[in-house]
Amino acid sequence: MEAYISPSFKDPRFLFQTMPDPLANTTSELRQRGKAQGKTVTYAPDVSRVDSGNEVVPRTLPSKPPKGKRRWKIVRSYHSEEMVAPMLMVIGIAMAGHLFYAIIGIIPGLLYWSYLMHKDRSRLIFGQNVGVHPNGSNYAYGPDKLAGLLKLLVLWIESDVIPARLPTDDKECPIDEELEDPSVAWLSDFRKECVEKGLVLLQREISAACKNQNLTPLSRAVEDDVVEVLNQCLLICIEREQGMKLGFQCLLSLAHHLDTELVASKIGISSFVKLISTNEVKCHAEVQRRALQLIGTLADSRKIQSQLVKADVIKVVLTGMTIHNRADIVVQWGCWALFNLCFEYAAALSKAPGGDGTEMLRIVKKLMGEHKNSEAVQLQGCLVMLASCQGY
Repeated sequence: MEAYISPSFKDPRFLFQTMPDPLANTTSELRQRGKAQGKTVTYAPDVSRVDSGNEVVPRTLPSKPPKGKRRWKIVRSYHSEEMVAPMLMVIGIAMAGHLFYAIIGIIPGLLYWSYLMHKDRSRLIFGQNVGVHPNGSNYAYGPDKLAGLLKLLVLWIESDVIPARLPTDDKECPIDEELEDPSVAWLSDFRKECVEKGLVLLQREISAACKNQNLTPLSRAVEDDVVEVLNQCLLICIEREQGMKLGFQCLLSLAHHLDTELVASKIGISSFVKLISTNEVKCHAEVQRRALQLIGTLADSRKIQSQLVKADVIKVVLTGMTIHNRADIVVQWGCWALFNLCFEYAAALSKAPGGDGTEMLRIVKKLMGEHKNSEAVQLQGCLVMLASCQGY
């Protein structure tokens, strides 16, 4: 997809005025699936979408704020902020009895308006009023907010502004020649920031659905390939700690509340292990903690456990625990992941460092000694040792 933004645009909201259908060429499979279920599914921005039999999602904002919804109030408060500049101009013109006072009123208004147009461009797309089109239509308005968020995230993932490649330890990630042009270099950070803020809203919706035990939107999101979208978001935000934390947290919530095998199959065990083996994931304690927690959650399933063991994920867990050996929370979740992996002694420890698990147990004992005051670490470490005794 071509990039629809340019530094020459004075108003970055012009992006939405030329936005194509982000899923026009990528959702034929989903459309066929919806037709097979007797549902009408269309992703055109100017057409109402039917989510269920008799429920139509409106594409325009109502004249009055609906009950229980604050979105219209948020939009009005946001536009009132932009009205400050014209008000200052009006005040300046009203004081035009003296040219000096008129200039005092008009110039600050123009400067403030220019400041609003150029500060935090991504807020115009991923603000509190997510998906609000300048002409009034709304992508995320209605009961299915996750679908609207996914559409916006896919728009940025499919953009050709920066390459979404996984860097390796021995070779730097190649950069496209397009990025060498300083006129478009700012778009790479802009894209990462948009994806990161989209992940903030996505994680908020997933947490709310899990808290209310409303798993229907989550199941529908998995069918809409939300896991693949999160994988691409992790690759794009691999150098941003906040984006990595949000991406892993979303995957963790989906794996914990939905079918673990389904989520793991869409993640891809080999690519997942390769991702958590990168230095960008290892160097941040909070990112490493979420990755280890996700490994332990996936290892609850015996089918996924065998795939993780074959991918030598035990070495990755031990490496993360060793790097962040002073962080109780990382060591705790690392031991929990090892416990789930080593519950089947012969299968897991045969792939562990040392061949029989002796190196793994040595590292666990050492970490338990360094965290004598942490009850959680002591408990999880003892569970690892008990799991390793299953084969004797």
